[in-house]
Parts: sequence; C-alpha cells; structure tokens
Amino acid sequence: MNLIRLSEIDSSLLDLVGSKAARLGEMTKAGERVPDGFCLTVEAYRSRHLLESELIDAYEQLGGGKVAVRSSTTAEDLPDASFAGQQDTYLDVEGADQLVDAVLRCWDSLHSERAVSYRAAVGIDDARNRPRTTEGAAEVIGGAPALPLVGLLPLRQRLPVRTLIPTILHASRLLTSAR
Repeated sequence: MNLIRLSEIDSSLLDLVGSKAARLGEMTKAGERVPDGFCLTVEAYRSRHLLESELIDAYEQLGGGKVAVRSSTTAEDLPDASFAGQQDTYLDVEGADQLVDAVLRCWDSLHSERAVSYRAAVGIDDARNRPRTTEGAAEVIGGAPALPLVGLLPLRQRLPVRTLIPTILHASRLLTSAR
C-alpha cells in the first residue's frame, strides 16, 4: 500500500504511515478539523520507487492547488527523542512537478547531516532499530491553510504559562484547521 487518505488512518497504522500521519488520522476520526490529505507510506520510501502517476492522481483528487509536504517518520515522538524539525517540510507546493520534487527532497532530508547527527546524538542506530527508525519515512501531503501571518513575537519579558498555553492552543488549532 503506497497511498492512504488521512481519513482512513489511525494509530494502528503507525509503522506504515509514521507518527505525524497517525496523529492527523486520529484527529480526523475524532472530528477535529484537519485539512484533507493523504499519506505516501513507508512502503513507498523503502522501495525508493515513487509511483508518480498514483501520487499525482491523489493530489488531483484533493483538487490540486497549494499543498504542504511533511515528513512523518516512524521514529518520531519517542520517549527520549522528538525529531521536531529534523526532516524537511515544504509549503505552498503547487503542481505535479513541484509535488514530486518536494517528496523526493523530503526523503533525501532523512540523510541530511542534521538528521543523521540528531539520530546519533539520541542513540538511535537505524540498522538495529527497524522498523521504529527513520528508515520508515512517510510523507503527509495535504491542504495548507492560508494564514495571514505566522511568526514569532519577540518579548522583553516572559509571559506567564497561563497566558502562553491558551495562545499556543489557539495557534495550533488555526494551523490544523481546514479554514
């Protein structure tokens, strides 16, 4: 199985779709507003054979337009390692050629100096820890909500946690909403 719609994914498919896709699938099933999308599975990555026609068909079924391409590795969110930011993400990907290129660059980012160094620093040996290693890389492709502004707010003094948490929750809902 090379492609699975997010609406068909749950946590039982973790080793096939990676942590990010599994959580997005669970959020979709729970009724959260998640942009429509699909996952290019670990099987496609491991075979290193990108079925371009299948990928492009799935993209067109989403309606084409701008999408985000994000890595979803099977080693994400481990108790002692988060992997946040270790693989590349591509936003505003539009058209078949850009989509194929973004997927291939996400796959390549698993072997970047940054990603390899992080795995070594947290003690993950790809060869010994299959399938729960970054050897299992899936790509989440889906709608990218248009946001008027995304960035950091420089602060001269710290805000109390009770202020930051609702702000972070609100921002995360905006980022994952289908609006």
